[in-house]
Amino acid sequence: MALLLGLLAACSTTPALPPLALQTAVPADAVVPTPTPTQTADITAIATPAPTASPPVAPGPVRTIQHTVNDEAEVVVDVVEGDRAFLLTVSSPDPSELVGVRQVLDPTGDVRYRANLRATVLIVDELHPKVLADTGAVALFVTSDPGQALVPGQWRVTVTTNGPTADVAVAVTRGDPEAQRRMDVLVWVTADVDLAAIEPSWRPAMDAVLAPHGLSIGAMDVVAAGEAGAAHRVIGVAGLADEGHAACTAASAATGTSTAAVVVLADTIGEGVLSASAGRPAPAGLAYRRPDGAISGFAVASPGTAVVGPASHGCVLVAAGERAADHGLVALHELIHVAGLTAHTTERDGLAFDRIDDTPECPRATHDSDGDLRVSATECVGAGADNLLFWAEGGHLLSPAQAWRVRWHPLFQPAGQG
Repeated sequence: MALLLGLLAACSTTPALPPLALQTAVPADAVVPTPTPTQTADITAIATPAPTASPPVAPGPVRTIQHTVNDEAEVVVDVVEGDRAFLLTVSSPDPSELVGVRQVLDPTGDVRYRANLRATVLIVDELHPKVLADTGAVALFVTSDPGQALVPGQWRVTVTTNGPTADVAVAVTRGDPEAQRRMDVLVWVTADVDLAAIEPSWRPAMDAVLAPHGLSIGAMDVVAAGEAGAAHRVIGVAGLADEGHAACTAASAATGTSTAAVVVLADTIGEGVLSASAGRPAPAGLAYRRPDGAISGFAVASPGTAVVGPASHGCVLVAAGERAADHGLVALHELIHVAGLTAHTTERDGLAFDRIDDTPECPRATHDSDGDLRVSATECVGAGADNLLFWAEGGHLLSPAQAWRVRWHPLFQPAGQG
């Protein structure tokens, strides 16, 4: 079956539509380690016929296995007893080519996710509330239910690309749910701010959110970008996602980090459009915003490709504003998006919510007191505005189920490792 001929095909007249969407999937607003109890699964990818599975991998340290696939292929992820989650990334050698995840089958054969990438429509969305397709790279993050392990056996993931090849990497996470886990953070500063003020302010604010759930911030390095960051002081004028990917790539190249959660601290995050190639305006609810509507933070991909994928889709952007030292929770909000919480507890319109059972909702029908067809943090006091993943600034709490999900992302490693 012919796949996409490239983004330029969108401008030609009545071509045969390929199976992958011509427009870039919009990233949500919105992350590894030298761990012990995390591992990557062996994967086998072949063209559409039934896959040949590789034997299960015994629990062990993280190791990244790259596999090259052509066109559309089914990747087998072998999950063993006790595994909690897996992160699968698909990336193209050409960052302008589209890649996507079309279907996920669990070991019982049940469809857990299915998308029509050609039409950017979700058919079964148990695992992710959005179409997993993007230019350059995309990630799939699958976690167990709180207190449980993943169903062991072969998870079959159909991936596709409109380029000649794509690379697939998988990391499977396991461990003691009561053990402390930490996330290392690297802040790459392109703005003109007081570097020494960042870590002493950000760390306690972040830890206050994470500590009730056995999570914490590990090492936090604050690095001045210098000349390498000059082009990334203002991000999003021509395209927020495109310029964000470029900033993330530059941060990784300049610092060499591959295991830490990366924050690009810029002067300003502009409106622009989410992707210059997609040619569409930024939807109102996708970026983390201050009450005046300015963008405070943005996760360039959710889930992100940190640790086992390209840096371009693995970092977050934070606007320094007048007091960069006050934005630790903005950074954490975005990093939690990258770490697998792809939806806000309540979106700006008050009509869409996450699907996590223990998070509060603030419906527009009952809370839009000023009739402006959106719900503000003020209107949602007592109805979820204090959750870190509420759409607007001000939240400082995670629910137990939210924390369970992110603790198994490869950005969080066992405390004491590394």
